[in-house]
Amino acid sequence: MQIQTRGTLPTDEGFKRDFNRLKCELIRINEAGGMTEAQKEQRRYALAVSGGLCEVCGRPLRDGQPQGAHRIGNTQANRTKYGALVIDHPLNIGYTCSLKCNGALDISKDPGACLRLCKKIYEREALRYEGEK
Repeated sequence: MQIQTRGTLPTDEGFKRDFNRLKCELIRINEAGGMTEAQKEQRRYALAVSGGLCEVCGRPLRDGQPQGAHRIGNTQANRTKYGALVIDHPLNIGYTCSLKCNGALDISKDPGACLRLCKKIYEREALRYEGEK
């Protein structure tokens, strides 16, 4: 799988600080106690895709408290409605710099946005099985 990133990779001291901050975040994710391996992988993928930037405000993640955020909230109601495939899918996870931005990433109350995301997830998953026919 090829990962596309947002943002550019600067060559200054800021990049070294950002890299070290993200490296520490990856270590924290890997050592986190209550996370499954799938949850850790989701967050590693989301962090790589974000390019070290908050997906809502665009601030470098080093400026806040980086956190994985579900686009469609990880609630029992949403799990019943959309299923684990959607809720646990890497495309449903984004990285944000704060709780405020985490809330702004939530599309749970926008049925159209939820359906578009589900479509994208189902299309990506379908590609995985096309070669097995």
